[in-house]
Amino acid sequence: MKCTLVKYLRVTCLLTFSLWERVNLMIKHLKLQAAAFALVFAGIMSAGAAYGESITFLIQSEHPNIVSVEFYSQNSSTAWPGGDEVYVIKDNQVNSYPLSCSSGETICYGAWVKGNESSYWGTGRGGKNSCSDCCYVCSGGETPIRVLSN
Repeated sequence: MKCTLVKYLRVTCLLTFSLWERVNLMIKHLKLQAAAFALVFAGIMSAGAAYGESITFLIQSEHPNIVSVEFYSQNSSTAWPGGDEVYVIKDNQVNSYPLSCSSGETICYGAWVKGNESSYWGTGRGGKNSCSDCCYVCSGGETPIRVLSN
């Protein structure tokens, strides 16, 4: 490193690297880039492996009130839509809910009248209740239409 004194007592330094030092710096930089790429690629591949399949739930509400719906994996703690969110049914049309899931994963639906969790279908809110016919295996395709009646 060469440093020179410039006007008003400011010191300016000029870095000089040999060709060998420059090559080593470039190799280190390329190794870091390759490692970052490998981490990103591994993350993409693992996400693809975790959700390589899908299933579409078809649900129709005949209830006069607004109905909330959520889907629960029986193989993990995954819920759709997840977080503190729910799907909302405000009409009597057939609603389609495509879910990304792992092949072979069992998913159950839980539905309840908004503001009245004691009135429910399937596993209800939070997937807390048992059901005899509200669960399906993730293997592509769609479920039969599930009608939520009074």
